[in-house]
Amino acid sequence: MRYQEGLMAAKQASGIGKVALVLGLVSMFALMLTFAVAAYIGRHFPALVNQQSPAMLMLGLAVLLLVALALLSAILAVVALTQPDRRKGAALGGLLLAAISLSATAFMVIVGLGAL
Repeated sequence: MRYQEGLMAAKQASGIGKVALVLGLVSMFALMLTFAVAAYIGRHFPALVNQQSPAMLMLGLAVLLLVALALLSAILAVVALTQPDRRKGAALGGLLLAAISLSATAFMVIVGLGAL
């Protein structure tokens, strides 16, 4: 595509921003699924809810890994937002989804600790 002199070229999408958006989506939906599975196990199989249960250990590990994924998404989104001459939409979406994932996880952990 040719551009005339004097006209500015269209800004390119940020690849890092797209990665941040995808990681934010994956972390948010996977965390929702993990908490849903934990709630299901807690309601239907209360004998499995203890500190030595392999199922609970795996769910806890999944939550930790998904929180790390959400943090990575937030970091990549901030990096993408600082890139000059790039579109910022995907980076903002990734940052928003990461923030929602992290705040929902913090809320669920606080609610879970309050139930003890």
